[in-house]
Formats: sequence, C-alpha cells, structure tokens
Amino acid sequence: MPSLQQIADELSVSVSLVSKVLNNRLGTTGARPELAARIHDTAQRLGYRKNLNAAALKAGRQQAIAVLIHRHGSQGSGLVEALLAGISHATRQRHQRQILSFYDGIAEFAEIVHEYHTGMIDGLIVSGVRHPNLMDELLGLHSRGLPIVTVFNRPISDVLPNVGTPDDQIILAAMRHLIALGRRRILHVSSLKDREVGYDLGLKEAGLERDEDLVFYDRGDDNTFVLENGVRAVRRALANNVAFDAVCAQSDTQALGAMHELIRAGKRIPEDIVVTGVDDSPFARLAFVPLTSVDQRYEDRGQQAVELLDRLVRQQPTQSIDFEPVLNVRQSTEPANADPESTVNDQRTTN
Repeated sequence: MPSLQQIADELSVSVSLVSKVLNNRLGTTGARPELAARIHDTAQRLGYRKNLNAAALKAGRQQAIAVLIHRHGSQGSGLVEALLAGISHATRQRHQRQILSFYDGIAEFAEIVHEYHTGMIDGLIVSGVRHPNLMDELLGLHSRGLPIVTVFNRPISDVLPNVGTPDDQIILAAMRHLIALGRRRILHVSSLKDREVGYDLGLKEAGLERDEDLVFYDRGDDNTFVLENGVRAVRRALANNVAFDAVCAQSDTQALGAMHELIRAGKRIPEDIVVTGVDDSPFARLAFVPLTSVDQRYEDRGQQAVELLDRLVRQQPTQSIDFEPVLNVRQSTEPANADPESTVNDQRTTN
C-alpha cells in the first residue's frame, strides 16, 4: 500500500501537509484548494488507504470487540448465525476484530468476562438467553468503564443499551395475520409468557375472548420451543374435541410439530387449519408445507448493536432500539396459488 511519503514525493510537498489534508486536520495550516484536491486525487490514484488500526491505537482503541452468546433457539433455527452475520458485516466495515465466546450459565459467563478489560477490547456485545441474574455481572463491568450493548428481546437493564424485538409484538404480528384471514379459534402453543401477551393483545384487538382450552403452555425442563410441544398441543386439542381453525406457535419447531400432528389427523394445511411459527428458520421455507413465520431480525440487530457500541466507545449519546418483527407469509397460511412471499418491515426507537 502506498505511503504518505510516496504521495508527498510525487507532489513535492511535505508529509505533514499530506497527512493534514487527508485527515481533514489542516487547522490554521494554509493549503491552496487546488493543491488539496491534487493530494486527494493522487492518494486515490495510488490506492492509498488510511491505517485505521494505527489511528485507533493513537486514540486509545483496540479495534476489537468481544461477543458473548448463550446459544438460543432450537437447533437449526439460524438465530445465532443471523446475529453473527450482522455483527461480522458491521465490524468488517469498521476494520474491527471479534473475540467470540459461547457461555452456558452465569458461572461460565463470569469466568469468561473476567478475562476482558479495556486494554484488550473496546466493548462487549451480549446476546442469547436473557438471564436476569446476568445483570449484576454486566453492571459491574459497566461500572468499571467497559462499554456494553445487549441484544435481547427486551432490555435487561435501563443502564445498558439494548437492541430488541419485543416478544409480545412478535406474536401479535402473527395473530393479526391470522385474524385478517378470518380465523377466530386460534390454538396457541406457548413457552414464554411474554410472547403469550401478544396472543392476548391480538384477541383483544379483534374483540375476542380468551379461551383457556386454546392455550397450551408447556415450559418443560429446558424443553422450550421443541417440536414435541406442537405435537402435544394439537393432540390434546383434538382428543378433547376443542374446535380450532389456526395454530399460532411461538417457534418454527413447535409449528412443525403441530403440522405433523395435523396431517396425521387428516387435516389439510392451509385449507382446514392454518399455521404460523416464529424465527423464520432456514427450514421454514423447506417444510412440506412452507411455513409462515415471524422473523426477529437478528441480522439487522447484530449490525445495530455494533453501531451502538461504537457510539458508546466514542462517548456519544445512545439509547435502546426496538426493531419491528417481519412476517414472512408462505403456504401454511395461504393457498399454493397465492401471491409470493410478502414482508412487512419497520423500525422504531424507544427511550
């Protein structure tokens, strides 16, 4: 890569002047506009690029961030991959390095973060399962001056900027779609009470009463969002002669389980019963009936987390941001000859 010296030699000017022009730090130094333009043109022609790492070190930055993730989502959901794709895209643009670690529980989290310090990284992004007992560890790091951004569906602390997609809005997006299709007896496969709030909001908007027979809650022992939950929900409803015309599941794997059981029972999807899931997993498009699913926008959120962290490092004002979920409509709620997949996309900022 050409140096400042090469540019200066070609134009017969000082290295100091070239540096000041290219870094927009002329101050009281005089430089004719035509000379400054020639310096920029020569730098571009020679392919000069600013040494961002050197500039960062001069500013006291390491050009490295740590990313800690508690794996979440069912196997194959693609949530972690989407998050890392967004983070990688944003850090690559900023010429930053990533230090990636996965943790399982508070003890391992504490062990990992105690190795980090501001002389090693510029900041920390934490995502995955939202454990409330992480808050003390995170606030301790924050109090010692480490910039931190979280990527949870809702903030873990008012002190730490978060990039979220509210759980109630995730299910509400699915419910609005189902109700717009004319469905009124909607079986809800629930594992998170926060998401169940969205189910109730959807019913309320449509002027419908909640029927407890239509809500299947099964948190289980670490069995959240598994295929068996969808199977059991449909099996119980059919065995108890509970009438329903739609299934609103809290994950794609639950939805897949529900679809398996419906087909075993001789039901047609979507003609008899429509089904929605959450996560927009890679397999949602490949299901035997392509699955309508809600995307939590982890890739967008990963990029935004890097942006917020960069602002924190530069000591600029930041605030938490919520992304609206995206509903991807497929054949599990529309006939095969319906319009191609559609999406709704928006973003909002919260205080």
